[in-house]
Amino acid sequence: MLVQNTNSKTCRFFITITSLFMLFFAWGCDTADDIMLSPTTNAELKIEENILAAPKDKDENEDEGEDKEFYTEDIIGPDGGKLKIEDKSEKNTSSLKIPAGALKKDELLSMRVTIDGKERADFHFEPHGIKFKKAVTLELSYSYLKGVQQADLILYYLNDDGEWEKICDAEWIPGEKKCRFITDHFSSYYYSRR
Repeated sequence: MLVQNTNSKTCRFFITITSLFMLFFAWGCDTADDIMLSPTTNAELKIEENILAAPKDKDENEDEGEDKEFYTEDIIGPDGGKLKIEDKSEKNTSSLKIPAGALKKDELLSMRVTIDGKERADFHFEPHGIKFKKAVTLELSYSYLKGVQQADLILYYLNDDGEWEKICDAEWIPGEKKCRFITDHFSSYYYSRR
C-alpha cells in the first residue's frame, strides 16, 4: 500500500507541474499561430503593403548630405508589380517596374537605398542574382546627392565577376534627376562622383 500511495502522489505531482507549464505557456501566446515551432518561409509571408522607412534616427533640421537609408519590400508574382522608394521631404523617387510574365511565381523582393553623404548613393535589390523572364525597368534617382548634376556622376553595377562596371546603356532623365535602364536580373548599383 505504501508503494501505491507513493506512485499516486508522484503521478499527481507530475500532472500538476505539467498543467502549470501548459497554463504559463498558453498565457504568453495570443493566438495559436504563436505556438508554431517551425520557421516561416518567404512564401508564407503576407505583406499587405509596401514598407517605407524614413531616414533612421534623423532630426528634421539635419544638414544636407547626411547619411540616409530607405527600404521597401513586397511580394510580386506573375502578374507583375512595382517597388518604389519615395523620400517625400526631397521629392526623390527610385523604382523597380516588373512587367507581367517576368516572374513565374510569387517572390519577396526588396529595394534598399543608402546615401553616403554627398558622394555616393547605393541601390541594393534582393534576392541578389534573381533572373527575370522579361526585362524589368529600374529608375534610380540621383537627387539624393546634393549639389550634383548628371555630368558629375557615373552609374555602376556589380557584374557577375563581382567587379564594379560602368553602365553605358542607361537613359539619363535630367529633369527628374534619375537614370532609367532595363535588366533581366538583380544586382547592386551605385552613383559616384566623377
